[in-house]
Formats: sequence, structure tokens, C-alpha cells
Amino acid sequence: NGGGAGEAVPGFGMSAASIKFTLRSETARALSHSHVPYQHVGPSLLPDFDLPFTTTLSPHLEGARVRLVDWARRMGILEAQPGVPGSHIWDEERIRAIDLPLCAAGIHPDASADELDLSSGWLAWGTYGDDWFPVVHGRTRDLAGARLANDRLSLFMPLDDEGTPEPLNALERSLGDLWRRTAGPMDADARRTFRTAIETMTESWL
Repeated sequence: NGGGAGEAVPGFGMSAASIKFTLRSETARALSHSHVPYQHVGPSLLPDFDLPFTTTLSPHLEGARVRLVDWARRMGILEAQPGVPGSHIWDEERIRAIDLPLCAAGIHPDASADELDLSSGWLAWGTYGDDWFPVVHGRTRDLAGARLANDRLSLFMPLDDEGTPEPLNALERSLGDLWRRTAGPMDADARRTFRTAIETMTESWL
């Protein structure tokens, strides 16, 4: 019928205007705009916990703290690795702050000084490796390089008297040092079990 220019044509805008809001929806809408994030909450009320056991720490803790820093420095953990961008991930301040000998002293309170140093070294090595892979390989999404680096770690955990290759970085060097000191006195079965446990852990870094 050739409607004129003044004729209104119903469309989406007109139909949307006819939507009716309920009191509940209007209240929810108002609350969603009035929420203030990051408000302080608490404090939570906690019950009394029964702690029948006391904390015991190794008497060699203070010495282990000093010796761990010295060991990490000798292994090269506290410096950038040659030819590896972004590899200066730990320094003396960092290793002192995380205080891994304190953890070792609680895990093994009856340890001798040498045993506590060894436990502290393993904790440091595992923590350093856990930091190393995402920084060095994850930053560049270098999965192939990460797998190759992970595979090389097994070379520094020999099951017999075979030698090890020249370490390429502090992670390999420190693992070789810890392995010799730990696995040397073990029999073949214990050594194999120990290496499998470490390989399972390092696989999680990929």
C-alpha cells in the first residue's frame, strides 16, 4: 500500500523496549553494580588445634645455612649461565630468603652436619630446577630445548661407575655433585629406585 515516510516499522529496538523487569531482576542488577571488590574480610574464627608434637630442628642448622650458600656459589647457581639469556634466576639474597636448610632441619632433625648439608642441597637443587625451566625454556616456549635439557639430567645420575659428560650449566653440575655424594654408598637397586624418583620429579618440569 506504499506506506509513507512517517509510518513506524516495529523492529528489535521496539520489541526490546517492551521487556518487563521483575523486582528480583532489578534488585540483582542493582547489587551487581554496587559490589566493591577487594574488601577486607575476616578475621576468621579458628578453633583450638591439638598439636601433641613439638617442632624439633637439627642443631646443625646455622652452619648448614652458611655452607649451602657456599655450595651454591661453587656450583654456579648464583650466577648467569654462559650463553643462556635470562638464566640469572638466583642470587645470594634469594637463596638466603627461602631458607631451605630450615626445611631440611625440620625434615631430618637427627641429621649429622654432612647429612643436613646433603638434604639442604637436594632441596636447593629441586627448587632451582623448578624455577629454571619456566624462566629459561617457558619464556621462549622452547619445549624441544626443555625436553633435551631434561633428558640430559639422567646422564649425571649413573647407575654404575660410568663417567658423566661435562656439565653445560649449574643445574647439571650441582646434580652430578649431589648424586655422587648420595648414591655412592647405595647398592644397585637403591640407586635405580632413587634415580627413578628424581626422573619422575624432573619430568613434571616440562
